[in-house]
Amino acid sequence: MTGLLRPGRWAEPAALVVVLTACLLIALLSADQAFHYDAGVYWGLADVFDKGGREPFSLLNFEHPLRGYSFALVLREVRDVGRDLGLLDYQSVRIMMALVIALIGAVLAPRFAQTVWPSVRFGVLHRLAFAATLLAFWHGYLLWPLTDFPALAAGLLALIAAAHWRSPAWLAVAGAAAAFAVNLRPAYSVLVPAILLIVLWEWGKLHRAGQRPTRRDGAAFVVLLVAMGLVSLPQSLATHRHFGSYNPVPGTTADLGSFQLTVGLQVQRYETYVGRDRTIPQMIYADPNTEDLRKEELGPDQQVKGSGEYVRIALEHPLTVAGVVWRRFVNGMDQRYSTPYINKLDDGDRRPWRLVGFSLLFAALVRLLWPAARRSLGPARWRYALGLLAACVTSLPSAMETRFLLPVYTLAWLLVFAPGWPKPWAAAPGATPVQRARAPVAIVAGLAVFMLIVWSVVQATTDNFQVPPKAAASAAP
Repeated sequence: MTGLLRPGRWAEPAALVVVLTACLLIALLSADQAFHYDAGVYWGLADVFDKGGREPFSLLNFEHPLRGYSFALVLREVRDVGRDLGLLDYQSVRIMMALVIALIGAVLAPRFAQTVWPSVRFGVLHRLAFAATLLAFWHGYLLWPLTDFPALAAGLLALIAAAHWRSPAWLAVAGAAAAFAVNLRPAYSVLVPAILLIVLWEWGKLHRAGQRPTRRDGAAFVVLLVAMGLVSLPQSLATHRHFGSYNPVPGTTADLGSFQLTVGLQVQRYETYVGRDRTIPQMIYADPNTEDLRKEELGPDQQVKGSGEYVRIALEHPLTVAGVVWRRFVNGMDQRYSTPYINKLDDGDRRPWRLVGFSLLFAALVRLLWPAARRSLGPARWRYALGLLAACVTSLPSAMETRFLLPVYTLAWLLVFAPGWPKPWAAAPGATPVQRARAPVAIVAGLAVFMLIVWSVVQATTDNFQVPPKAAASAAP
């Protein structure tokens, strides 16, 4: 039994069985739920490929201006297989989501950690600790067909595969997974150039070592590009057929980027309310700090025309836009709810969870900034960690939802649960009591300052919450 708890070949399958069992129990024992809003849209898109049975199946029939074809195609297969097995649609979805989240918690995230820190090995307990935290904070996402966790899984797989950059087979996986992640969530679009840059960086290391890329390396890079193209091609052709553009990134023909940048200047946090007393779902936390900027820069239509205009605004108002990004990041790391669809507003019972969440983020910062803790991770390949964080870059100027920063949560929690933490009170032989207390005192003081800073931001956000109609009497966040 002790051997199973240590890093080894049995750690991964043992952890996967435990985590998958827990995910299935949570998902299948939860109360029945309708597929709200985006979840219902995704589920309905499974019928688009054959027009609800009226036409022959074709990927080119996909015609939604905002969504990618890939998740609708996955849901179509999940639905058909589930119905063949006699499952209800919501059961099929929950089994799929349980499998995705279990794979992330027990397999993909620990393997990604090993990609960044090659000497780190996650045993069963480390995997279970990471997965338990994932479930504690995000278990509500088991219930609905949403792209957030599938996109995270695809992004992790792409970066894991990219680390085998001399293998054509692995780079085929990296290219396909990266393009799949972008098709699931266009916000991941920076992941594609990040992976290309990672591979070119590895080539540069060869040159610095006095070597040259071989023909096999060149072939692997071509395979990477071809795999990206093949996964993106159906979206490109379908978009051209229905909207006259070959751009493979979903939402571009509907100016999704412009909309997100515009709303991101108005709203510092957004959530969806589905309680029985609702009339509209929007839970909006306004940002009064950008009111003058919007009046000055956006004109009567109050619209950001595109990323170019946003960059211009950022250059002309760097402090204001820096504040925008800072507040969105802090709000993205403030997990007030464990579900994307909220049926009961927080009346304070979630505050301990929020404090735990920020404490975990602080612990990750300690692991990075405390030299002894950072050295315990061994040699690091930070380019892969930056590649994962790149998936969040386009979300920072938008109206923030916590799910947008899932890659940040993943990296932070991997830092926390990676083995090898040094003892803060440990010191060199002969050290005085003051020297032994130095690290613990610094950590505690740092945590206090950190909490004061982030809590001031989230409390100001709460003060600007616009309660959904008819929900004000039930609770306040």
